[in-house]
Amino acid sequence: MSLLVISSCGGGGGGGPIPVMQNWAPTISGSVSTIRVGEALNFTPSSNDAEGDDLAFSITGMPAWATFDTASGLLSGTATMADLDSISAITISVSDGELSSAISFDLTVTKPIFFISIGINSMDAYRNMDVALTGCFMSQSNADCSDDDELLTIAENGLFAFEGGLETGAAYALKVDRDPGRQECALDIEEGVVGSSDKTIAVACEADASAPLFAIDKMHKIRVSMNVDEWHRFVLDTERARYSTGDANGDISEWTSWSHSEIYRQVDFEYLDANGAVIEKFEKVGFKMKGNTSRQWPEYWYEEGDDNWTAKPKRFSFGIKFDEEFDEDEGVYACIDATGEPAAVDGAPCYSRIGIDHAEVPENDKREFMTVDKLSFRFNRDDPSYQRELLAHDILNSNGIPASRVAHANVEFHISGDGNFYGKSLPQTYNMGVYQMVEQIDKPFLKRYFGKNGYLFKIGGNADLAGAAEADINCLAYEDAASFIDPNFCQIGVEKPDPESREEWLGTANYLNPQFVNSDINDGGEDSQFRPYKPDYDLKSKKSSIATGRALLQEFMRFVQSYPSASMLAEQFDVPGFIKAQAAEIALGAVDHYVRVANNYYLYFNPLTDQWVYMVNDFDFVFRDSHDITNA
Repeated sequence: MSLLVISSCGGGGGGGPIPVMQNWAPTISGSVSTIRVGEALNFTPSSNDAEGDDLAFSITGMPAWATFDTASGLLSGTATMADLDSISAITISVSDGELSSAISFDLTVTKPIFFISIGINSMDAYRNMDVALTGCFMSQSNADCSDDDELLTIAENGLFAFEGGLETGAAYALKVDRDPGRQECALDIEEGVVGSSDKTIAVACEADASAPLFAIDKMHKIRVSMNVDEWHRFVLDTERARYSTGDANGDISEWTSWSHSEIYRQVDFEYLDANGAVIEKFEKVGFKMKGNTSRQWPEYWYEEGDDNWTAKPKRFSFGIKFDEEFDEDEGVYACIDATGEPAAVDGAPCYSRIGIDHAEVPENDKREFMTVDKLSFRFNRDDPSYQRELLAHDILNSNGIPASRVAHANVEFHISGDGNFYGKSLPQTYNMGVYQMVEQIDKPFLKRYFGKNGYLFKIGGNADLAGAAEADINCLAYEDAASFIDPNFCQIGVEKPDPESREEWLGTANYLNPQFVNSDINDGGEDSQFRPYKPDYDLKSKKSSIATGRALLQEFMRFVQSYPSASMLAEQFDVPGFIKAQAAEIALGAVDHYVRVANNYYLYFNPLTDQWVYMVNDFDFVFRDSHDITNA
């Protein structure tokens, strides 16, 4: 009710303003167009009266299955299958006793088809996951349901609904089809029967089992134990795997002349607590030196006094492989006796070191440590602070850039066996100092981070996708070649650093000849027929499908070389990810990476998106206050 004041003058008398009361009609809004069979209807229109009068509601056209509250305007009830497809023309009115307003709408009863949503609030930033729903899906327009699966991709925390509906009484099953990178997620409900309402199912995510291994709030402790004879085999491999005569493409450089043996030697690996007690131990683990220009001669020779020289293990980068089965010829570089068997041969280059081929260990297949099958340990050659690589990787990972995780580890090297080790009685234990323990980028990494294995190429050496020779489909595939040396070998392939056998290394005519075998091969002695194959674009996953992977990468190279538009490039390449990675690399000062020398990166073909993804690698040369470019 409103008060209107009317005033006038003249006419004599002392009359004042005359109040007139005015009433405004209440307002009402809202509608509901459909209700599913079995679904509880609870519709209350919005209403308001400017004067605050008491309101009363009325209805016409109400369906028989519903009830109406005249005090609140609530329309409620549950339709049955007998009401399916019925349409009710409903009018709801509201009155303040004098004036009224109304709304009208048609309410249709539809099939009992309901929808499932996923609610999540614990997924890490920059991650995504897939949830799969299996059931007999149905729509309002179809008479029958259809058995199928629907995959829901979730890229942020929130509430997300599957598009497919399920009829009341239908069974369904849910599963996390792909976890977010480095997380493990579980659904509150994995199977059930559809009721008469839409349903939200929660999913909770937490760090995966590998997370504690890369915790950066502690100093991890590692012990690597090697038998003294195995140590000498390791040194023998380093000595003998020299290719100063060039690689498979005929190139000669310091990168190919220095030993690049990838032969796995056998060690025991122990993960220790802060007090040195063993938490977990793995026997017969693969061990090899890693690196290119950072490789070291494994022995550190020094004088103890009185011209008494001895040696101890030197710091170098190395790799650990928990699932190594030793199913290749570890004795390929052995020196031999007159019968062609591995033997202790005096003098250079053998120095009585006896190479052997280990018995296979098939039980190591698929063996993992905290869901990791490989680890790399870097000895901080270019990082006197011991912090640069760890800090860089922490920044990269915190910003959603696909990169290894890195943690500090104190490494203890234990030499066991009988006799002595460079004049010192065995066993001997050496504290090798602090290393960067680095997550390996390989098939398990791809599955942990992206959810699916795809073609992963490790790239280095001024390989910027611009070369015509690399994109040439007529290059000679190394895996199909009959020779070991050819300048036309494809620069996209699977690295082969070592020969499969002594016969492949030296040739059928020479591999049983002690005089030939025991010479300083490729370093002043005889020449090997085998040369290491080191393609610039080295396939690290799905190696048995190199022909397909090579064709995919060559196709992408030719596409890039055609100068595509930005929109065309974005169809085949993760452009936002590349920009973010480049910004990080430039800010960190990664001068030996793509932007300057087209080095130290990966390209991954993500089968989930059909896009190539740029991935970063190797950050021991960052956060420097100067860079000498005189020898650039």
